[in-house]
Amino acid sequence: MKINIEYKEESGGFGTIGILQALARYLNCDIQNDRIYIPEKYGQGYFQRFRFSPGLEMLISNCKFKHDLTIKKAKTADVKSGDTIVLALQNVLQKGGTISAEPGAAGVLAIGLSTGIQIPENTDFGIILIIIEALYLRKLVDEKFENSVLENIIDTKQTIILDRRMSASIARIADEIAVAEIPEIFQHFYYKVKAEELICHLFIKLTSRQKSPLDSLNISDVEAIYKVRAILLKHLSNPPTVTQLAKMANMSESKLKRLFKQIFGTSVFNYYQSFRMKEAARMLKQRKFTVKEVANKLGFINLSHFSKIFAAYNGEKPKKYSMN
Repeated sequence: MKINIEYKEESGGFGTIGILQALARYLNCDIQNDRIYIPEKYGQGYFQRFRFSPGLEMLISNCKFKHDLTIKKAKTADVKSGDTIVLALQNVLQKGGTISAEPGAAGVLAIGLSTGIQIPENTDFGIILIIIEALYLRKLVDEKFENSVLENIIDTKQTIILDRRMSASIARIADEIAVAEIPEIFQHFYYKVKAEELICHLFIKLTSRQKSPLDSLNISDVEAIYKVRAILLKHLSNPPTVTQLAKMANMSESKLKRLFKQIFGTSVFNYYQSFRMKEAARMLKQRKFTVKEVANKLGFINLSHFSKIFAAYNGEKPKKYSMN
């Protein structure tokens, strides 16, 4: 079973209130102090909305649904997509209710909202959604500062997706947002500061892409690229070739490589190899398999080659790593 929820921009806010109201209607629950609690029938957790000013809103959630959930913006003729920018840090792992800052935690920075929010079933899921008006963002950035990436994001009329592992600074801010226990009188002030701090650190990461042009993406392209990633991670021992992946995605090899690198920040092979080494590290830490068995399970024929690649990614040889 899949749950699909569409929302419209309601009065009193330009995004987050619409999401909250659509969720409340579907889940048949009340909105109390801009917060809803997920009924046990559907899962557990909460969604909390903050409206800091006419140009800045934030929605945070720690949740777990019993079924796949997709939240999408309803298509309306009167909405100008370029007026607002959506920063969606999702996919963040959780431990004991907090957002994990471990190296494997991933965040999706989605510029635009046409892709929606997708929450897998029976998965602890954390999201921080910031909706900011383009004019508000321009005021936060020095007018003398010029950056093609920022201009592309501010002026774009379509969706841009940048999927990145969280840096330590972004993970720290996300964690502080997720678990803070702030007296009610100071909550608006605290979360506004944290929202702007998070915006700052996210865009600091983006400015490093000054010379990398960004493609506007449609939903079919985004879904195709994420499908390619899922296939790669499912077949770590014997992945399809780029040619095969391009056919599965119904796009040319050059387009696949370009969009994959834009979204994930690295090439198809480097992304695959990185996760293969993370899986190797995880298996070795379990101490259920020998180094040779791990290498074989991940598709390596030459043990010395596996050892060399593992050390390049994890800083030490696999045997020594497994003993630490």
